[in-house]
Amino acid sequence: MPVVAGFLGGAFGIGAASGLAGFSAGAAFAATTLGGIAVNLLGSVALSALSKALQPTPKAAGLRTETTLRGGTTPEVFLLGRSATGGTMVCPPMAHGKAGKTPNAYLTYVIELAGIPGHQLDGLSLNGEAVEIPPDDPHEDYGQRIGGDYDGRAWVKYYDGTQTEADPMLLATYPAPYVRPWTADMVGEGICYAILTFRYDRKVWSGWPQCRFVLSSAPVYDPRRDSSVGGEGPQRWGQPATYAPSNNAAVLAYNAKRGIALPGGDVWGGGIPAQDLPLDAWMAEMDRADALVDDGAGGTEPQYRAGVEVRADDEPFSVIEELLKGCNGQATSRPSRRPCPPWSPCNPRCRPCSGRSGFGWPSRWH
Repeated sequence: MPVVAGFLGGAFGIGAASGLAGFSAGAAFAATTLGGIAVNLLGSVALSALSKALQPTPKAAGLRTETTLRGGTTPEVFLLGRSATGGTMVCPPMAHGKAGKTPNAYLTYVIELAGIPGHQLDGLSLNGEAVEIPPDDPHEDYGQRIGGDYDGRAWVKYYDGTQTEADPMLLATYPAPYVRPWTADMVGEGICYAILTFRYDRKVWSGWPQCRFVLSSAPVYDPRRDSSVGGEGPQRWGQPATYAPSNNAAVLAYNAKRGIALPGGDVWGGGIPAQDLPLDAWMAEMDRADALVDDGAGGTEPQYRAGVEVRADDEPFSVIEELLKGCNGQATSRPSRRPCPPWSPCNPRCRPCSGRSGFGWPSRWH
């Protein structure tokens, strides 16, 4: 694949190393008293360091991947509750095609967004501005058009992780013998990802487009939707195909405690047996979280919602603490049958895992 390289003159440009002139026209989509003091100081520093080490590792709340990451091997990511992410580049930006006399006038980003299938694309920002994605008149190859000032200059195609074949546009546009050809085994099995295509226009683009995506939650288990445990509905624990996205803070924390399955067999979080999380208490708190309150704009909204971006190497206890902020709850060091608030303690078996994504997971991106 042709590799886009460098800013040249503040517009779009493509490095000549791969034989591309692109986004041209000069542009680039481019024992004494003193000793006693020292001993006391060292002791104070040591105690401070010990105190700090015993504290849980702080995690940023909500949106964490503010810009699209590039290169290397990054921890698997998924969202609990509706939130935003910049994602991770699956490959370097690529370019193709012509627009008038401008060669390589179309820039392609392939961005991995989540490592659990079932997230839905709820919104998109370009260069810090929320943009509209009209549902009508999609481009045959590039997907949904992006409206406003970007109409005819930007498109997005989204895969929710259930895809079974490689994207046909990438296969047709970047075949061998390009340096990094897109091949039929590059499906991204179980991965939610987006393809963005940008057409060069110096009036629209003054540098590399910056992207941020709003996604729905990963599908999670809600026992209130499970008729086998006293709820109503088809959901069943351990059958992710029956799950549904949720922003309910209590539902999300319940799933974090019991454990969330990742593709490839890893489990992030819980391992807490169902009997240690009494459903009568949890269901009551889930209902309380869903209770409608005045939204201040003449309507209503659920009173306790949450949304966080989770990395597979995050400490589950820290993530649960963030989720609890959505319902004014707190994690405690003592047992409790009431999940919120105060919340029952995180079981010691709650654990991060070492799931990796992107180029580091060859079974998913070959």
